[in-house]
Amino acid sequence: MKKSLFVWAAALMTLVACNNNDELLNNENPGGKVTVTATLPSGAPDSRVALTEDNTNATAPAIKVAWETEESFSVIRGSENKTFSKNVEGSTFTGNAHTVTDGTYYAFYPTTEATATNAIPYDLSQQTGTMDEAKTYMYAKNGTDGKNYEFNHLTALVKFTLTLPDEASGVTPSKVVISSDKLLAKSTVNLTGENVVYSTADNTATSITVTTTSLTFYAYVNPMTASGEDKNKFVISMDGNDGNYYSGTLETSVSINANYLYAATVSMIKVEKGDYAMADGSFIKYKADVTLTTEQKANVRGIVFWTTADSNPSSSTPAKLTDDKIMQADFPNCTHGLIVSLKDVSQNTKWQEHAINIANWQATTFDAENKDKYKSIASTEDDTAPINYILGYQNTKLLKAYNALCSENYKKVLPVSLLADFETANPAPANTTGWFIPSVKELWMLVYKDLNNFNVASPANTDTKEVVAASLAKVDSDILKDRYYWSSLEEDRSGHEWAYFVLLEYASLGTGAKDGGNLKYVRAVCAY
Repeated sequence: MKKSLFVWAAALMTLVACNNNDELLNNENPGGKVTVTATLPSGAPDSRVALTEDNTNATAPAIKVAWETEESFSVIRGSENKTFSKNVEGSTFTGNAHTVTDGTYYAFYPTTEATATNAIPYDLSQQTGTMDEAKTYMYAKNGTDGKNYEFNHLTALVKFTLTLPDEASGVTPSKVVISSDKLLAKSTVNLTGENVVYSTADNTATSITVTTTSLTFYAYVNPMTASGEDKNKFVISMDGNDGNYYSGTLETSVSINANYLYAATVSMIKVEKGDYAMADGSFIKYKADVTLTTEQKANVRGIVFWTTADSNPSSSTPAKLTDDKIMQADFPNCTHGLIVSLKDVSQNTKWQEHAINIANWQATTFDAENKDKYKSIASTEDDTAPINYILGYQNTKLLKAYNALCSENYKKVLPVSLLADFETANPAPANTTGWFIPSVKELWMLVYKDLNNFNVASPANTDTKEVVAASLAKVDSDILKDRYYWSSLEEDRSGHEWAYFVLLEYASLGTGAKDGGNLKYVRAVCAY
């Protein structure tokens, strides 16, 4: 459900540092000790560096900031960076005067090693959900004598309140992740020039992880401009202490400006089998009597077919995403469930044109980071063999590496080769692993449920398929055919010329020649 983001409280957060000794910072005492006095907005306490809400004015609660004893900030001029520290008593700060005679003075809190020629990095990607002074980044400029500074915050502060479904009464979060295509979680800031310039220090850091046990929490975010149809949108996900995963979205036409405090309430859903996985990483609840809008249909990327709540604890190998050590190393937040693509990757392909022993290649040639954590690409049907684990991601990554080194196209693994063009035409949802070729375990759960006994084929074993089919029927999709679908797993038998597949008419396991004439289907899945 979309919610508007309202300006809840706004107050310019300023710190004024003024020098009451005219001889000190104007290079009349270069290199010598300098004492400045830092004053704060009227009425603000002078005990610690922290943000607090001033509720004395109910119509416009303010954010306050105050200095902590022995705190310090940097003053930068040219190539020189001087630290000014608060004395134990009073509101004075002491540091060495600059010897550089030209240039603007730039003040930055907390202290930094940067100079005026450097971009200053800061990191918002891990937060506590409180008004944490560790995430309080401020700056000031003085173009004349370096005596007076008016500090401004680089970030805004958003107060989130999450509301859960009625059946989740009493549930609290263990972790919340906030993501947005505009979010700069790891940033650098250039203080030079007329305006502060933000840039991305790490293109992969598009989310903020908040470790909190409260449904109301704070998050520091960089400024985000909204204009016309270009709105600001956050996707909020929550790991509940009940073991379930919750999702919500926050969309607003309000620009988020530094120095301001905003508040928003976000309605969350419990993500379950059959729900829609959207392009932006959010989820929409499947309801039999509700038709998706045209816009929603255009943004559906897949259907949830398994969650951690669907794992079978009585199984000797209960389904766990954490069993795929490679996926967990690459995507540590993707521990909640599996999504199936809307379309088939192929409806008529061999596994290989010419069967090659991939397990042998893995043992003798494969060289990658964490290669010792890969399970074998080949499996028997023993209770503890790879066939019993969620391993589609690691299998696909290994097979991509094999294809990349294979100079003869007729020896490449075709489902993985076909996946490249499929991913371009059918992008995976945001905040997921991206599409991969499923393992036997994943295909089995797509049709039926979590078991470690694959010899129970029965026409009645279609529990999950029926749920997914109902969701697929409401969007532009390929229905799950009553056909054989290739897995990413090779059979561990003499010659390694066969691979596993699963009949999606009902859960039935089979193996066949990789290069045989019986062409099979391929479907992609991803983890979130």
